[in-house]
This record gives sequence, C-alpha cells and structure tokens, in this order.
Amino acid sequence: MHINFFVPGDIATLTGGYIYDRNVIEGLPQEGICVNLHLLDKGFPFPSPSALAHAADILRNIPEGETLVIDGLALGPLHEILKFHARRLHLVALIHHPLSQETGLKRDVARFLELQEREALFYCQRVIVTSSTTRLSLIKAYNLVEGNIRVVEPGVELARQFPTPVGREFRLVCVASLVPRKGHKTLIEALSLLSDRPWMLTCVGDLHREPASAAEVLNCVRKVGLDQRIKFVGTLSQATLLKHYRRAHLFVLASHHEGYGMALAEALSQGLPIVSTTAGAIVCTVPKSAGLLVPPGNVFALAAALARFFDEPRCRQRLIAGARGSRWKRRSWEAVAYSFASELKQMINDG
Repeated sequence: MHINFFVPGDIATLTGGYIYDRNVIEGLPQEGICVNLHLLDKGFPFPSPSALAHAADILRNIPEGETLVIDGLALGPLHEILKFHARRLHLVALIHHPLSQETGLKRDVARFLELQEREALFYCQRVIVTSSTTRLSLIKAYNLVEGNIRVVEPGVELARQFPTPVGREFRLVCVASLVPRKGHKTLIEALSLLSDRPWMLTCVGDLHREPASAAEVLNCVRKVGLDQRIKFVGTLSQATLLKHYRRAHLFVLASHHEGYGMALAEALSQGLPIVSTTAGAIVCTVPKSAGLLVPPGNVFALAAALARFFDEPRCRQRLIAGARGSRWKRRSWEAVAYSFASELKQMINDG
C-alpha cells in the first residue's frame, strides 16, 4: 500500500503535532505502507498564494485512487483545492485539535479558521484525531458523521528506571511553546504566590513561534521578580529533554486547551507527577492518581495545587507512585503506527 502525507513546515519541529506525525510516518513502513512525504510551506495555516499554488501542483500530480493524509495545520486553507480531488483521491484529515479553538485568537480569525476547516473536513472520507475529546469537539462543532472519525492516541518512550532527584529545592519542568494557549503567565503568577517555598522552574519550548507572546511571558517573569528562579532554555533535543525530566520532581502545565497533551503523557512515562489543568483532553491523559488538576486560568487554584505538592509529603509520594504506575498504560509508537495503518487499510477496504 502507498500513501501521500501533507505536513506543513519542518517535520523535525519539536512540538506535539510534529512529533506525532514524524513517529507515524516512520512507523508505517513496518506495517506495509510506503509513505511519500510532501513538505508544504511553513506559513500554514495562513499560507501565501505561492504556498497554496505549490500544494495544488502536488495534488494534481498524485495518481487517481491514492490516499492523502493531511495534517490539520494545513487542512483548512486547502479547502478550495480539495473539492477538485475529493472524488479521485482518498482524503484523510489528521486533526490534533481544531485550529479555531487556539487560545488568544480574535473572533473574526477564529471564525475564518472554523469555516475553512468545516469545508475541508466535508471532503475527507476519514478523520483521524489524537483523543476522544477532540473527536467529540469535532462532532459538536462540525456535525460530522461519528463513524468517520477515529481516535489514534499518541505514543511515548517508556523510562526503564526512575532516578530520585536530589537537592533541597523542588525542580519543576514545563514543556510547551510560549504561545497563549499554554498558560505560562498563569503558571508564573501562581508561582509568585509561593515565593517562600524552595522551587526552581525550567521552561522548555519554542521562544520564537509567537515572539509577542514570548515577550509577554518574559516580561511577566521580570514583573513578579522571579528572574533568578525561572529559566527559559528554548527547544531541546529529545535526549536533553529526557535529562531534564530525570532531574525534575514535578511537571507543570497551565494550558487553556490540549487536544491530547503529549508533553503530559511523556512526563508520566518518565515517572513524573503532574500539576496541570482540566482543559480539553488533559483530564483523560492524566489519571487522578498521578496529578492535581485545576480549572484553566485560575491562578489561586493552581497555586493551591502546587502548595499541596510542596507542603504535603504524603500527597507528593502518592502522586509519584501514581505517575510511575500509570506509565504501563501508555502505548509505544510502534502500537500507534499499527493502529494508524489499520484505520487507513479499513478505509480502503470500505471503498
């Protein structure tokens, strides 16, 4: 079997969606599926006319009857092009989370993205999502046929051992691009209420994806006087990131929405307990035994959860045990590729 795969930008980008795409693409050949990867312009979901023309050229050259998987970041803007190929190609949408639900969007921009995504999804025979939460969100927002939406959750690399962090300070780690949806300002404000506790925070994630948002976060740190306690290290290799996990006591994320929460699952796979929010699919990704979850955007509730972890040894040990126990419920990337391949093969068999 042979498929085509549209991914916008650099597939080596270290964010959840790209990591998912990359692992699936690498794993599909083991399931008997050859992948022809087409890298589109990095400007999606707001592509230039030349980027759209390039995508249209690629589509025209895909032989009739073949399958095309389109990452959700590129799907919506291609809606006008896809209608000319819906009957001759098997179109599959891969949605990590609806783009119109990104935090911080102006109302007219969110509506624009919603309309594009709605039309593009209409032309797809199958929609693959990374969580049941995203599945329900799409059904509600776009009135899609439930049977055409399939869930294939991300995988993780399981830790073989759990080193015990040493030192008098609690080392916290947050892995997220500095964009409004990830809630860095909420986290910083919560930690400012706990300046009397011994903690240090390392923030891993892209500082350049949305420069204005990153500048706001850095200014917030300076404003509350936590320059010496919160460190921003930018994007890291997987090997270096794993070292940060192994040195940390706690993973923190104040996100306003997650289509799945790959960084959370990855932290759990390394035995790290979680303090996060109830936003989106987080409540499904993080078991109660392994994390303390609070409403998104609530500074005081987040501070209270962090204080419990710092101040209550029994609570802390319970969460650590829960995180280490939950790792066995995580799937490998090989299992993810198998499930993804099964969905594609079934679609072809169904005609």
